[in-house]
Amino acid sequence: MSAVSWFVHRLQSSFRPCSLALVARLQQLTARVCIRNATQVAGATGTSSTHIGVTRVLAPYPGRMVAMDEEARKQFYVPLTTKTPALDCSKAFDLLSDKEKAYVYHWSQASWHGGLITVLQTSPESAAIFILLQNLFRYNKLDELEKLAKDKASFSDADWLALKFYASGVYHNMGNYVGFGDTKLVPQVDKKKLHQLVLASGAAEKNKKLMTEVWEICGDRMYDLDNARLRQLGLKPEGVTTYFSSNCEVKDAEVVKQFLVEYEIEPYNSRVFKTVDGDKTKYEIRHASADKSGSVEAGKVKMNGEHIEHKGNTFVLTNGDYAPFMAEMVTSMKEAAKVSANDTEKKMLESYAESFQTGSLEAHKKGSLHWVHNKKPVVEGYIGFIETYRDPSGQRGEFEGFVAVVDKAKSARLNQLVETAETIISQLPWPKEYEKDKYLRPDYSELTVISFASSGVPIGINIPNYDTIRQNEGFKNVSLGNIISAALRSRPPQFISQEDHDLMTKHETVVLEVQVAIHELLGHGSGKLFQKQKDGGFNFDYENVKDFESGDVCSYYEVGESYDSVFGPLASTYEECRAETVAVYLSLLPEVLNVWSIPEKDHADVIYCVWLAMAVSGLKSLPYYIMEQEKWGQAHAQGRFAILRVMEEAGIVKVSQITGQDGKPDLLLSLDRNQIPTEGKKAIGTFLGRLQLYKSTANREQAFEMMTEYSAVCNMPPKSEEMIAWHKVAVARKVPRNLLVQPNVIMDKGGKVTLKTYPATTDGMIASFQDRYEKVQHLEEALLECALQDAPHFSM
Repeated sequence: MSAVSWFVHRLQSSFRPCSLALVARLQQLTARVCIRNATQVAGATGTSSTHIGVTRVLAPYPGRMVAMDEEARKQFYVPLTTKTPALDCSKAFDLLSDKEKAYVYHWSQASWHGGLITVLQTSPESAAIFILLQNLFRYNKLDELEKLAKDKASFSDADWLALKFYASGVYHNMGNYVGFGDTKLVPQVDKKKLHQLVLASGAAEKNKKLMTEVWEICGDRMYDLDNARLRQLGLKPEGVTTYFSSNCEVKDAEVVKQFLVEYEIEPYNSRVFKTVDGDKTKYEIRHASADKSGSVEAGKVKMNGEHIEHKGNTFVLTNGDYAPFMAEMVTSMKEAAKVSANDTEKKMLESYAESFQTGSLEAHKKGSLHWVHNKKPVVEGYIGFIETYRDPSGQRGEFEGFVAVVDKAKSARLNQLVETAETIISQLPWPKEYEKDKYLRPDYSELTVISFASSGVPIGINIPNYDTIRQNEGFKNVSLGNIISAALRSRPPQFISQEDHDLMTKHETVVLEVQVAIHELLGHGSGKLFQKQKDGGFNFDYENVKDFESGDVCSYYEVGESYDSVFGPLASTYEECRAETVAVYLSLLPEVLNVWSIPEKDHADVIYCVWLAMAVSGLKSLPYYIMEQEKWGQAHAQGRFAILRVMEEAGIVKVSQITGQDGKPDLLLSLDRNQIPTEGKKAIGTFLGRLQLYKSTANREQAFEMMTEYSAVCNMPPKSEEMIAWHKVAVARKVPRNLLVQPNVIMDKGGKVTLKTYPATTDGMIASFQDRYEKVQHLEEALLECALQDAPHFSM
């Protein structure tokens, strides 16, 4: 019996009655998936035999096997000391009108229903793990399940706590790889014990076959760290990803990119699946949509399934990816439109609904344009395939959706920064020709987040990311006030003296607010891309504008190219580094600090704290460097370490290896405050100027060379030994990132909308996810269906 037939056979006797439709759907998939998988396996193994059969669902990845001892495994556990702050938004929610609360409800539904896409985007096994956890906690109260764990599965108190932290980690990150760092999460509970609990649970009593088979799908993969490929996200052979089928390597990503550029296709809402039949290679570019057929335009071609031959390969554009979740979002967007505040919001939501229905990225761009023009709303939200951090090629967006209430008082302060932004930007270290021809004043708001569905919640956002809108129409900035507050809770001192820690504690709130505001508004919001136009002209004076370092004629972005397509995997790191460097550089200006009404006597201290915070964050970033691969696993981390290295090279920062108060190796960073406005400003200014120069002129080669120089850890003689020592200490002293417990927005049968909050504990996290999906369990079943449909693509 084939793997898919086997799985369908078991589902027929294991799912509850409401799942019969899913079983029927899986039966329809069987023949097509089996044939496709046999072809893929034949291509992957270099044989054309059709007798190879079908690989197991979520079969082990081919990869380098390196046994990992228990000490090494610890870095993949969720530490039992991890903080779980609860999102504070009740006061803001209570101030809304009934109509506004209904608007928030529909946005929240769209965000969390769509958020299940992130589970599928994370790893092939994330869907099964999510379903396993949801069912495990659904049929027993936590105290009952704890008793079962101890009586039937020999759990200790630490085992039980570890299971709850693992579940909270999966929920917070919407998958079993962390959103910040892209490394795997593994339960700190013996696999046999967890399996025994699964079989002893109320979920197994309710449906033993379902729990058994879900465990069979994900149990081994959940724990596997010996296969080095499974330890982090990435393309073959270095990691695992679902943005590309598992037989895709860097060269495949480059082949696809060249096709996309030539046909002017932006891949934000797509994935790539490669199949090989003999000497023929086909790439399916599948777009997310509720519709599973159609003829929607994507660049110069259409998503209609037709074969396009390009440089010896076949390309096919389709839609229908994540269809069940896209359909749910269409419904929620249409419902939100009925209670929108104005015509601009209504058009925005209608455009989003069209995009989610058909897969049209142009419709999402249209909605984003309405979003930019919807100034000073009471309720703010954005949704779609947005940030490209997790795509190994740096072009495809991870799903995220959020809804929040605008804090008018704090937003007024931020808009003071907008009023002075044009003057401030003119003081950045590059010629005016490298800045936009006209400053497009954005809306800048401080938000109180109600719901944020993604693999991680940021503290500030600058969107949309579409180059055409950002360059010609503008963007919006948001600071997430209650997320900032949660981030500041219980932060221990690290790598600085007690005197510096006391000073940082005094100013930490305003320092973080200044950093976030400048980073988003003046960092991501500054700079111009030099582009060739379709009519053969340029958006800059090609004859007279020169490379301000070499004096040469400037290079530029060709038609069909974007910043993401040119800079590829480097794009996110480079842009985050540029925005962080802008924040450091512009914090020196009194007019920036005056926006926060910082007394003049405190200016020097606040500037010192901004620079110190950035330098220390460079050291804290080191655990996100993957030593065995000699590469960074997180964009912000690499950028912050590069800034630290610039400061160290300039002689204003010194890092010493010391013995901590606990008797273990530690690091002490010192910053010479007297040199900040002199040598510090000069070094950071030179670095920042080059960051902008290479970005403006599409000079990826020099950008890559510079970032490699400043962010190298292993290959940096004569400093390699010192950097490796820093890395070891930083890993040993890494403070776990918070897991955020979010509320739920609930509408009763009468249409009344309320907010349900949860305690700041792992129990609260688990309860919030039980409530979040209790009434839409069909979407959990859809997760399994989507995972099964895609499984053949991830078994090579």
